[in-house]
Amino acid sequence: MIEQSNKEGSAIDRSKPPRNMPLPEMLWPVVVQQPIEWAGGLLPVDLIEGGGQDLVRIEWQFPAGSWHESKPLLAALTNRMLQEGSVGHNSKQIAEQLDYYGAYLHHEGGVHRSMVGVYCLGKHLEAVLPLVWEIIFQPTFPEHELKTTIQNRLQELSVSRNKVSVLSRNRLMGLLFGPQHPYGYSTREEDLLSVTVDDLRAFHQQFYTVEGLRLVVAGGNTHQALLKLQRSCPTELPKGIVGASSHSVGISAQHTFDQGPKAHPSVDRASHAESAGPAERAMRNDPPSPAESTSPAESTTQSGQLPHWHQVEKADATQHALRLGRTAPTRTHPDYPALEVLITLLGGYFGSRLMKNLREDKGYTYGVGAAIHSRVMSGWISISTEVGASVDHEARAAIIHEMNRLCTECVTPEELNRVRAYLEGSLRSAFEGPFSPADRLSDVQVFGLDFGYYQRYLDTLQTIQPEQLQALASTYLRPDTYTAVVAGGTATD
Repeated sequence: MIEQSNKEGSAIDRSKPPRNMPLPEMLWPVVVQQPIEWAGGLLPVDLIEGGGQDLVRIEWQFPAGSWHESKPLLAALTNRMLQEGSVGHNSKQIAEQLDYYGAYLHHEGGVHRSMVGVYCLGKHLEAVLPLVWEIIFQPTFPEHELKTTIQNRLQELSVSRNKVSVLSRNRLMGLLFGPQHPYGYSTREEDLLSVTVDDLRAFHQQFYTVEGLRLVVAGGNTHQALLKLQRSCPTELPKGIVGASSHSVGISAQHTFDQGPKAHPSVDRASHAESAGPAERAMRNDPPSPAESTSPAESTTQSGQLPHWHQVEKADATQHALRLGRTAPTRTHPDYPALEVLITLLGGYFGSRLMKNLREDKGYTYGVGAAIHSRVMSGWISISTEVGASVDHEARAAIIHEMNRLCTECVTPEELNRVRAYLEGSLRSAFEGPFSPADRLSDVQVFGLDFGYYQRYLDTLQTIQPEQLQALASTYLRPDTYTAVVAGGTATD
């Protein structure tokens, strides 16, 4: 047996963990703002240098998300269809040309914005960029490609409807925000089938314009990439004006969580009183609907039951999906960084309270998690797991127990230090790689924030105390403020 030694020559004691070493100061990437010119003015460009390889990613970001669509799915389908044909190339020619140069096109139709990006070696940018500009601003939306895309989405929808995890998530988001709200909407067959080529062209004409467009160049030698981007920029680009949201739910940007814990996140109050979810009505101080009224015995939060569990029936399911959630602040709220710490303690990593209780101690599940999510108008907290049907109610009680513990007991310094180490390590790894800094900037830029947000988060992580976390839990982890869904089984189970 070979015995290892340390630098001093003495044997290493494997029974003791290595000594903790102080981490170096976190240095945030530099963002250089350098616009490019076109015939109509300037286009804003962010340059974020990363890595020494001759590999570049350029993204075109538009305020063209589902928040702005006049009918469901226009944002996602418009973005998805961009590479299916342009004025000079069909989908096969686009794929072949990108493949020839080793380039990769990626796209995303989000809630508040949509994006098209290209990964490419710097030496091939001049050959690839004219095609990308054409794909983005001169798509043709071929009818046969749209039919194929819709059929594929319908097949995916059919498969996902058999998953209790999907059923529970869809129901919860609909209850929190309303089923017609962009945050609460779930894809329906009739909505897919109603989308036409004319719908996509109209949405593209309105929102894929220079108004609100931002370009982000990341990777190696970004200044050379910027010069090639400038030379490839078309002389004519659409100038359209992006108007206010036209979504059918009548969203008001004045109602956000950040106005306080009683403020509702984004739905017009008067026009949606009937369709609002229970969490939505609770935040507005509206009375519950008759179906949501509970007896005093049901309203206790110490019994393992929430005031009301919404059932999504699926009689043949051997697993039940449990999901709880409530609205929460966005990244712009001062509570948000500390909430990330609290939710990680509850269920955000493998050593969390929920994982230890439901997996390690009781064996109810392979995995359970909690997370905080943030979009522009509201955030939300979610807790989710899948358990065997026979331990459904026991798992519910265990989740409520851990929520209550954080509300009534301070975490130990040792546990808090473990979470600090995990989250700081995760933050540092999230900035590794040539494109990760640009991704982290995009995550917060939509909120009007910059890399300074991450420094504030790090400061909170390093200084927050157990008493502060308990106070925060008393506000955001009270079980009676959550909406709960179980998917699987029947109402009589």
